[in-house]
Amino acid sequence: MEQKTLRTKRDTEYKTEKSGNRHDAGCPAFLPLINSAFSPGRCLETIRAVEDPVQRDIAFAEYHYFTGHPKEAIRVVEPYMKSSDPYLCLPACFMYAYASFSTDGMQDAYDTLISLRGSFKEISEQEDTPHSLRSLTAFISGAAQILLYLPSEDDSAFKMTNLQALPPGLRSFACYVWAHRICSEGDFAKSLGIVETALAFQSEVYNIATIYLHVVAVMDYIGLKEPEKAKEQMQIAWELARPDGLFEVFGEHHAYLGGLVEAMFKKDYPEEFKRIIEITCNFANGWRKMHRKFTGDHLVDNLTTTEFAVGMLAAQGWSNREISEQMDISINTVKFHMMEILNKLEISKRSELKEYLLR
Repeated sequence: MEQKTLRTKRDTEYKTEKSGNRHDAGCPAFLPLINSAFSPGRCLETIRAVEDPVQRDIAFAEYHYFTGHPKEAIRVVEPYMKSSDPYLCLPACFMYAYASFSTDGMQDAYDTLISLRGSFKEISEQEDTPHSLRSLTAFISGAAQILLYLPSEDDSAFKMTNLQALPPGLRSFACYVWAHRICSEGDFAKSLGIVETALAFQSEVYNIATIYLHVVAVMDYIGLKEPEKAKEQMQIAWELARPDGLFEVFGEHHAYLGGLVEAMFKKDYPEEFKRIIEITCNFANGWRKMHRKFTGDHLVDNLTTTEFAVGMLAAQGWSNREISEQMDISINTVKFHMMEILNKLEISKRSELKEYLLR
């Protein structure tokens, strides 16, 4: 009964705001965990301290997702997906889509994200839409397009001018999304500049956004062939993530981290490494299905996580010796993996790897 009352109250507040009688004061109740600055190891304590039970539910859904438990995230957010309050419905659908992506529900994830992008277009065309709501839908639409490589006619959703009303933690996460986009286009220096600027302007350390920003910095330094700096950034991300088990980020980006997960964590953190690989496999399954939806390729499904990591480095022009040093494996092991990769992809030259792994 208490939950229903709170939802009704927020529905009324939104309608009042849209009618112009309420000050556009930001984004209430939207992804509260991303918007929390907490000390490493105090994530659950922070969530339990949230007074509003609805916001606390959303925060727990975020926690389940970022710790690699997508089914639990889905269970929590499903009751809120049809709320008439967009500040509740939007984050619930957002978390549902990304969690479905890691639970073999790729079509559900795709359909939900496409629907959310449609909401952005509809909302952005309404003159009386509050700036905060416009910012939220822009963020969701842009994140769907960039992180999951959804087709788009233009980039109108994800422009920084659309994100000004986001709260600071979510704004930092939006910078991660944008840096990821630039990195995927191969402009590693520019992407790194976005990361450094976002970190410099944070008023507090918003842990989840900060972890993701440092992981993109790892990707940038790998692209720039500066492995020692990549390791430094990975260590920072690890020290922020490990105390709370926020391992989803490493699973999502495993293929782009140049084998550093294996080199840095496999020996000293065997249980954590096992969890990351489990998350990687779940996420990779969804990612490959999404990738295949637009490219028609099935061959990359045959690569193991290690082969994918080796192949990604080779596709970016790394030599066998450089890959060996980066992943802390012998050159002969690299050669064996390369032979397996070429055979599985049915290609004969390393130069052809880009066609399969970097598009």
